[in-house]
Amino acid sequence: MHHLRTGARRCEAALDLLLQAKHHPSHDHAAATLRKLLRKIRRAAGPVRDLDVHRGLLKDLVLGEQRKAAASQSLEVRRDARKLDLWLRGRRRKSAVRLTEDAAKWRKQLDKAIGGVESKTYDHSSMAGGAADAALDAFAELTRRLPRLTPENLHDFRKGAKKARYMAEMEGARGRKVAAPLNQMQDEIGIWHDWVVLSEEVRAALKTDSSGLVAIIDAERDRHYTVAYRTAMKLRAKLLVQWRAKKAKVSGHRAV
Repeated sequence: MHHLRTGARRCEAALDLLLQAKHHPSHDHAAATLRKLLRKIRRAAGPVRDLDVHRGLLKDLVLGEQRKAAASQSLEVRRDARKLDLWLRGRRRKSAVRLTEDAAKWRKQLDKAIGGVESKTYDHSSMAGGAADAALDAFAELTRRLPRLTPENLHDFRKGAKKARYMAEMEGARGRKVAAPLNQMQDEIGIWHDWVVLSEEVRAALKTDSSGLVAIIDAERDRHYTVAYRTAMKLRAKLLVQWRAKKAKVSGHRAV
């Protein structure tokens, strides 16, 4: 599921770069058709991936095989954890069935949509060479839209940073230099967000806010927010330095 979603996002980033290259306006329709289908597939796979990850977090936190760690939790917490795990597993099964049922249909649509893009003549000459710059520009625009990071917008910030990262990875060494901090930022915020969603899921499964398991999960959520926020602020500053240096270089070339 993880590879399916990341593969779809990489294709979407490639489409964005293609559309920034010189092309005929009619190509927009072919790219938009493919992007819409990729987004649909990615979103359908999302719940399956998320529920797998959340079950893993729960297992490591409470239901782990290490006897010492398990013994440190009360019987009530472990009972509630098993109840939550059954709830997550049931939702995962339903999501996987829906995804499997639609997979064959989407494959045919995907082949057609990819063929529609491939049949167009794009100017690829400026694509790979400008990927790192395009990523920095996209990230700078993201920070302009979200100048102050909060628990309410940090996940949206992550999604924007992820898109910039996939753009950057299409260019060689310079692209990797831009992608590395974006990847680290994305990972830390992603871990926090998984705990946010697990915090919501435990309340839905147990139908209470007062369980000891709820308190344990909430504490992990808050701890990871601190790490994610500090990481994002530090790496955001680093990337904006790279962006300003790029802008200054471009301005210098124009002046010459």
